[in-house]
Amino acid sequence: MSGEVGEDGVVKAIDYNKLVEEFGTKKIDDALLERFERVTGKRPHHFLRRGIVFSHRDFELILDRYERGEPFFLYTGRGPSSDSVHVGHTIPFEFTKCTSGSCCWKEVWPCWPRIVCVSEQGLTKRI
Repeated sequence: MSGEVGEDGVVKAIDYNKLVEEFGTKKIDDALLERFERVTGKRPHHFLRRGIVFSHRDFELILDRYERGEPFFLYTGRGPSSDSVHVGHTIPFEFTKCTSGSCCWKEVWPCWPRIVCVSEQGLTKRI
């Protein structure tokens, strides 16, 4: 995967470690994916397995609560990263849709709440 194009026309690599640090998240590693599968009995979503969703906040706490039979919810969303909505904005929505029981995790977490926040700050009025 590549990042921005520099002034010299060269495509720069994406620094995932910098993004994790900047946004205060944790990398999703093999140990977390293995724990998910062990706890739920299901393979992790392909976005997780392929590194498309590469970091998280408190996913291990969700698994802790799931193991204890305690309730939890997913809070996700998107803020403007450009002047318009682009295909990258669909990733959290597609992932959330899947966790809502419309595909692979239907039997894992069939009834837990999902909260999606969409910010309009910085978006053009053409949207």
